[in-house]
Order: sequence, then C-alpha cells, then structure tokens
Amino acid sequence: MGALPLFDLNWDNIERGQAWSTANFVKYELAAQVCRRISVLEILDLRQQFEQRINWLQSGFEASELLADIQGKADTTSKLGIVHAKKGALDTAISDYEKALALYVESSDKLGESNQLGNLGMAYAAKGDVKKAIQYYEKALIIDKEIKDRRGEGADLGNLGNAHFYLGNYEIALGYNQEHVKIAREVGDLQGEGEALGSIGTIYDAIGENQKALEHHQMYHKIAREIGDRRGEATALGNIGVSLEQLGENDKAFDYYGQQLELAIQIQDGRRQTSALGGMGNVYRRKGLIPQAIEKYQMQLNQARSIGDNRAIGRALFNLALCHGLQGDIDGAVSLAGSSLQALEQITDPFQGSVRDQLTKWKLEFQDN
Repeated sequence: MGALPLFDLNWDNIERGQAWSTANFVKYELAAQVCRRISVLEILDLRQQFEQRINWLQSGFEASELLADIQGKADTTSKLGIVHAKKGALDTAISDYEKALALYVESSDKLGESNQLGNLGMAYAAKGDVKKAIQYYEKALIIDKEIKDRRGEGADLGNLGNAHFYLGNYEIALGYNQEHVKIAREVGDLQGEGEALGSIGTIYDAIGENQKALEHHQMYHKIAREIGDRRGEATALGNIGVSLEQLGENDKAFDYYGQQLELAIQIQDGRRQTSALGGMGNVYRRKGLIPQAIEKYQMQLNQARSIGDNRAIGRALFNLALCHGLQGDIDGAVSLAGSSLQALEQITDPFQGSVRDQLTKWKLEFQDN
C-alpha cells in the first residue's frame, strides 16, 4: 500500500493523537513532543485544508516553545509561512519566513537557512519583486552547493528559472529548469521533477511550441496525481488548458479549466481559482461570447483582489479591457487598461509592455473618432 492510502486509512488515529497531544502538552512533555512531531508531518501539506493546517502548526509551535525546541519552532514557523503563501497572504508568509530564517541561523542549521531563503524568494516573486527574489535564490544556491544538498540545489535552479521566465529571459529559464529536471531525477524527487516539467511546458507555450508544451504539462499532471499533489494537479490542469487553447482546442481547454477550478475550490486555493477563471474567460472571448467572458473575468478580478495578487489583478483588468474594446467601448477599454498598468507597475512583469502597446492603439483610435 502506498504512503497516501496508508495515511488516509490511519487518518482517524492521527486526528485523535493530535487532539490528545494538543489538550495535554502543557501537562506532559511526551504530549508536547507528539504535538510538535505530528504538526510538521510532510504528508499533511498534501492532505489538510488551510485552516486545519494552520491550527495544527500553531499548536506545534506552542508545544515547541514549552520544550525550548528551537528546531521545532523554526520548522513550524516555516510551514506556517508556506500555508500563508498558498492562501495568498504573502506579507504574513514573508514575516513567518524571516522569523524561521533567524531561528535556523541561531541553531546553525544551514539546510533550514537555505530553505527559508528559497521560500522568501518565492514569496517576493509572487508579489512581483522578481529581482529581489533572484537575490534570495542565489544565496540559497550558494548554501546548498556548500552543504551538497542536490535536491535543494535543483529547487534553487528551478526557482531561478521561473524568475527569469517572468523577466522574459526564456532561454535562461529553460536551461535552469532542464537542469532541475536532471537533478530531480538523479535524487528521486518526483515533486520537483513534475514542477520542473510544468515550468518547461510554460516556457514552450510562451515561445509558441505548444505541442511540446502540452506533452510536458501532461507529464507533470501524471506525476502530481501519482504522488497525491493536489495543488500540483490543479496547476497542471490549467497548464494543459493553456496549451490546448493555443492549439485551437477551445472546448477541450474549457473543460480542463473547469476541472482546475473545481479542484482549486476543493483545496481552497485562491491563486489557482483565479487562473482557472481567467482561462475560462479567454475561451469565451476567443469564441466571441463577450458577455460570458466579462462575467468570468470579473470573477477572476474579484478573486485576485481577495488574495492581493497584483499580477492576476493586472491580467484580469486587461482581459476586461479587451472585452470592452471588442464591444466598441474604447473609452472604457482605455480606462481599464490604465488600471491594469497601474497594478502591473507595482511589480516586475514584462506583460506591462503588451498593455502599453494596446493602450497606445486604443488612444490613437479614440483620437481618430
């Protein structure tokens, strides 16, 4: 029996153990140790909903404080940051990562230190500060090479690849992610391999090699399902939708976006819900169904605002601008595109160039009329 089915079979016992340890960790050292250990189980990251995950980690942190366990405090704080980042609470995540980093440095834990530098990089990348993210990734890579952590080195290279992708440096990004795949396979890191394959697929989509992109996204989807990574599965479903859309398979693409949205709602993942809604809106717009597209884009915008994702806010506003332009409302299109640009200017996103180009066309058209 695999790890996930075995975990699911014993879930009731795990919950009872956590409830007992949380209720008794002030009285008994053994209960505190159990509470701390349960809270940081890796498999919980794949199975628990956000609020339950946060509650268990906070209990684990409190137990670690009672035990004067610096490692436990660092581990639980780091994992709290990961959950907050997945929820879209990036400033809270950064605060968690900075606290965890200080604890790992205090305990001379180089592996923990490098992991937090990587986490900080990902949080700043999600906020749109990609150049700052690269600085953190490069620091993490230096440490991982120093301590000979090949798995961490692969993750750092993948993160650098994704950062360069957002800066439009596609060849550099492809090289980093191909190296990540190589290292992930070498060390048996299936999750890292899947994520790297997905990133390579996204790069191929960006340069117009959509069939090759589709094949990479399908490999990512297969791995994510195999290891029970539901967030990875949701990402892969959306990526497959993008490739199919670019290949002209609009109905199939819409189906994959719908699957992504359904799964993202189940796992309470606001960022992937935003992506799925945008994809569905794109299909409607391609098919000329503008009112339906506007409805999806407005939902995308609302969701993006709820999680503070400036990149998604900017994309959603521009999507709405395109729809207004197609309806002949150039004044409205210019206004929405201007708002899109304001959101994107808060972050480092090469998509600003596309928005500016379209704004210039609309302004010229508006002046001519």
